[in-house]
Parts: sequence; structure tokens; C-alpha cells
Amino acid sequence: MLQTKPGEAKRSELINELLRRHEPVIARAVESALGCSLDNRSLFLNYQDPTYTGWAKVLLDSNQKLALEAAAKQVGIEVCVLVMDEKACRTGMQRKAITRLKMSFSRTAKAVVVSCSLAGSDQVTVDLTLTFYQVQARVLESQYEDDVYMVTVVKPEGIGDLIDEEGTLMEHGKFSFDLTEEIAIDTELEIEITEVGS
Repeated sequence: MLQTKPGEAKRSELINELLRRHEPVIARAVESALGCSLDNRSLFLNYQDPTYTGWAKVLLDSNQKLALEAAAKQVGIEVCVLVMDEKACRTGMQRKAITRLKMSFSRTAKAVVVSCSLAGSDQVTVDLTLTFYQVQARVLESQYEDDVYMVTVVKPEGIGDLIDEEGTLMEHGKFSFDLTEEIAIDTELEIEITEVGS
């Protein structure tokens, strides 16, 4: 009987824990790594081929951060993502941004705002306080509802200024982003969609 390598065994354990927590997208991203290795309590996932690095974006996306870290903690590890010969290592609340990656396609589509709720505020100076809103939106084209993509908002101009340049994650045709001003429900958005992985 072949013995499973420690890294592969721990990756399988992490995938099972993610599935138990109903996080199939993150589990798929972990499974899609080209390889993995275990060093002490750090699980290194290899996405250094341009075809696969899109899945690293899922693991590094702020919307997935807490779920991944909670599952990793449960199985006794931290997750480190190797991207294009650079290590993006997640430790606690730390997150290292990844550089712009080549993806298989990028195209524009239409979306609409479905909700806009007050997220909080941040006092920048004594006289200036920024108010943040979380916007939920959905893409209109049904072809994007069955996979995972990265999205940036192109129009109206300035709406997507708080989104990372790599975009925000869209699952099942839905995505969210932050704004410093309220936006009306049903506002039409023009978005740029980039495929994750292959």
C-alpha cells in the first residue's frame, strides 16, 4: 500500500474540513494546486503555473479569508500560497497582495445592484469621517452563474475604486464591494469579468 505524503494528507484533511463547513469553492481552489508540501505547521500550495494561479486569488480574496483560516486552524496548520515564484503567506490576519496575473479571458458584462447597506465609518481626521457601504450585486447573464470569476466595476466611473485591482470574487453570479457613498438599488453596472483557473 502506497503511503500518502504528509503534505497531501494534510491538504486532503483541509479540503474535507472546508467541505464540512460548506465552502466548496475554497476546497476546489485548494485541490487545484499543482502540488503541496508540509513544513512544520505550514502547508505550502503551489500555483506557480500561469494556468493555475487564478485559484490562488480565491484563497487570497478577502471575502474567503476568514473561512480558509478557520478551517486551517481546525486542522492545525497555516496556509502559504506560492504564486509565480513568490510566496504569499497567510498568518493570522496578515494578507499579502498578489501581482496581476495572466488569465484565460476577460470580458465585459452587465450587472445590477441588489442591496446597499451601511458597513461602518472611519475617522480620517478630526473634521473628516468616511462612511462605508457594502454593495451586493448580481450579473445579468446567466452563463456566469455556474462558476467562479473575478470582477471589477468599469461603469459608472469611480464606483469600483475601493475594489482591489485584481477584482472581487463572484460566485453563482453574485459579488460584493465597498463604497463611500450610498447607491440606489437596481443601478446598472458595467463589469469586467475574468476567469479564475481553467
